[in-house]
Amino acid sequence: MKFFFAIFFTLNFSLADEGGNSFWFCGQFASLLAVPKNIGWKIDSKLYYLNQKASSLDQFANNEPVDKNITSKTSYLFLEPTFTPNTLWLGGQPSFTLAEAVAYDFSKGSVTYDNSGATENLSQNIWGISNMYPYGEIAWNQENHNWLVYIMGGIPFGNYNPKNINNFGTGHYALDLGFGYTYWNKVTGWEGSGLLGLTYNFINPQTDYKNGLDSHLDYAISNFLSPDWELGVVGYVYYQLTDDKGNLGPFKSKAAALGAEGTYFWKSGEYEMNFNLRGYYDFWSENRLGGFSMYAVFTIQFPNKG
Repeated sequence: MKFFFAIFFTLNFSLADEGGNSFWFCGQFASLLAVPKNIGWKIDSKLYYLNQKASSLDQFANNEPVDKNITSKTSYLFLEPTFTPNTLWLGGQPSFTLAEAVAYDFSKGSVTYDNSGATENLSQNIWGISNMYPYGEIAWNQENHNWLVYIMGGIPFGNYNPKNINNFGTGHYALDLGFGYTYWNKVTGWEGSGLLGLTYNFINPQTDYKNGLDSHLDYAISNFLSPDWELGVVGYVYYQLTDDKGNLGPFKSKAAALGAEGTYFWKSGEYEMNFNLRGYYDFWSENRLGGFSMYAVFTIQFPNKG
């Protein structure tokens, strides 16, 4: 019974957003995010890797202090097809994306009860699939200025078990709304982008747990050293605005990170391609896992035959 208590409360509810498993993948947007997409189809193949840990002291209802130490190494391989029709909505360019991933996680943790000195060692090694993420946007351009509005959903299609140390799915639906802006001066090569959004989380029917309202900001500042190469600085801020409901008390998660990115652009016949590599290091993390994360994204733009 004590072992179950350690898993369910210490490893899950000691991290806000129900175990730190939030809907939003921090840093998923970077440079040129608000530039209207080219007409036709493009596909992003995205490898997302996290190497994170959390350590803290918690006081539970039985007044027994508990020390925990959690480490997690997780990989997602997303396939994200995007269609951009040859039409305008409200004067802007719409586009539609559906994202899905296969995933792998290795997590381990230890839980020490200070009063008794007893320690529980936990580990997990699993494969699975992520939630399904439909995404739609409308983007506008005026000279160096680009902006967009978007809507994104989270469908609980992924592997989820409330007893797991870490999960690929959230166990609940989510809805995310926001806007983005990109300044891109093609003469000087300088570019700056930011995307701000809010996530509403529906209740998890398996646990009767409801994550709070989340806010998030992804941003990037970069320079085109040549038509083929772009280098820059990236970062994100994640801030939970309201408490979770269904835990042991008021609970919010926060995170901020900085990193670097590089992108190489090239053509092969009629196909336009690029490869983007970016990494983030969390310098501020509260009630969620923190550490290092990385995106490796290969994009292919198919020629428009319409």
